Amino acid sequence: MESEIIGRLPRYNWLLVFFVAGIGLMGASCPFPRPLTGADFWIWSAIVAFPLGLALAYGLLVCRQCVVVNETGLRWRGIGRWKSATWPQVRDFYIRPLPQGKRNFVVETELGKLTLDNLQRRALLQEAIEQRAKWTQVQEWKERPRQSLELTAPEVFEANRGEVRFYPWMVALVTLLMPLQVFAGAIGKPGGMTRIITSITQQWTQLGPLWTVAFGLLLLVMCALYPAIVLATGPRIRAMKERMEQRITASPEGLIWQDGTREIRARWDEVTSYYVDTVPGWVTLSARCVVETRRGDFDWVGVKNGVRLMNLVKHHAALGPWKRKEPVKREAFEVSTSGAHVFTYRTREVRALMLLMTFMALACCISAFVNAVGWNPRANTKADAIFGIGLAVFCVIGCLWAWLQYWRFEIRTDVSGLHAQSWCRKNFLAWPQVREYEINDGFFVVRAMNGTIRFYGLLDRVEELKGEIQERSINSLNRNW
Repeated sequence: MESEIIGRLPRYNWLLVFFVAGIGLMGASCPFPRPLTGADFWIWSAIVAFPLGLALAYGLLVCRQCVVVNETGLRWRGIGRWKSATWPQVRDFYIRPLPQGKRNFVVETELGKLTLDNLQRRALLQEAIEQRAKWTQVQEWKERPRQSLELTAPEVFEANRGEVRFYPWMVALVTLLMPLQVFAGAIGKPGGMTRIITSITQQWTQLGPLWTVAFGLLLLVMCALYPAIVLATGPRIRAMKERMEQRITASPEGLIWQDGTREIRARWDEVTSYYVDTVPGWVTLSARCVVETRRGDFDWVGVKNGVRLMNLVKHHAALGPWKRKEPVKREAFEVSTSGAHVFTYRTREVRALMLLMTFMALACCISAFVNAVGWNPRANTKADAIFGIGLAVFCVIGCLWAWLQYWRFEIRTDVSGLHAQSWCRKNFLAWPQVREYEINDGFFVVRAMNGTIRFYGLLDRVEELKGEIQERSINSLNRNW
């Protein structure tokens, strides 16, 4: 093992920094009346200052956050100054489970706590801490929930009725938010409706009917994006309504599932498997938890304190971690003649995101064209046109890169190793050469002596790929993701 291991935030976090900063710069170029006075000044400041400040703070964190593990102890820093602790000062280390299957890797010292979340080389950092922290009561990384998983009395888990009741109001609020803002602006000031009608008339006169209708349709589609995002959770709410009468009781002896007149009683040793499946619907973003027992199978969606129920099942049934069971899609699953498995991004969910990205890039191009030719009467300076063109070029390049990845990226596994191919290069890692594999902020990273392969969690059947990597990486320093 290396004498000194350094973990930093991955470089792709700079993309998020630039994206948030770009939102602030877009706000700075908004055609507010000049000079800014009164309420316009405070609105403009909020639009600009908040994203720019957020981008600055996160950029500093990406630059400075670092954890160093060496022979003498630990050193770490965030945005502030360095802190250090020797190995005898390390009190504890553990894994804290979080909702949605996420986990915090926590190290406690006499000088404070530090986390290894989302750091590069996290697996090597964990291995080094486990081997060198000899003065702690624990000898290996284990999950430690905030609440004890030992059951002394039965615990009851029921459907989250409040979420189901609140959902229609959320849809109505998000759908009517933009029209209500326009209506409030029209009646809140003298002549407000007249100004709106005058603005539409000016757009019709200067741009012509074709461009005016095109911009109107573009505005309607953009206003519909927020309701569409909320409606994407509709299958989850429908599944919760179907299970409103469910009642799950976890006791020291086992599980009791009740749904109206139906009931399943199973001891912990009668649980045969459990996994996370998707809720059927036009967008498979929601999950349902399935438990299979010798007495029968049952599932739940959106119960109160569902994370604790999952942890109790995992702890008492002792069949390993919850795994995602995803349906095999023909469009994204291929088997070659040599028995190799092929994994791609060509799924329905990714395709929907790609279409949304394409629409946004097209909107930026139309806006930049209108500003460049002088058809927008509110574009006061050439800076608006230059900024619009730059933003359009950036969006088009990003969109083209994403489509190339969608069509060209694939990962293939066979008996020899892991093959990755993108639109610009190929990479191959032999199974005996794989040194570590880990998850960094949604990216799955596999490292070997001769290179690194990264893929995102949107890859189809990613759990199957993770299991194959874990099984075949016989020389890896870590044995779990």
